[in-house]
Amino acid sequence: MVEEKQAKIQAKVDGLSKDIASSSAKKLQAETEIREKRISDALAADAAVEEAAAAELEATKAAEAEKAAVEAPVVEEDPAEEVVAEATEAPVVEEAPAVKEEAPAKEDSAEVKDKE
Repeated sequence: MVEEKQAKIQAKVDGLSKDIASSSAKKLQAETEIREKRISDALAADAAVEEAAAAELEATKAAEAEKAAVEAPVVEEDPAEEVVAEATEAPVVEEAPAVKEEAPAKEDSAEVKDKE
């Protein structure tokens, strides 16, 4: 009888050991799958960040090139045109009032001489 009880106990221990081993194997498999998924997600996120950074860098370079292309001709042409325009306009404006003021002054001096 004691031997039978020990055999039953041993069978239960063996069964429990098999259950524990099976449970541990399932947990290990689940943890491995989770870890692999996290690694895969992290690699995908890194690739997405790298692609976004590369796209942003290309956009920045394109914007700088466009800005340089737009500014370069404007900077070279505008100052020369402004100087020529100012030089042409300045004498015309100054001469017109000077001529008008001198004409009445000459007439006044001629009238004064006639009266004398």
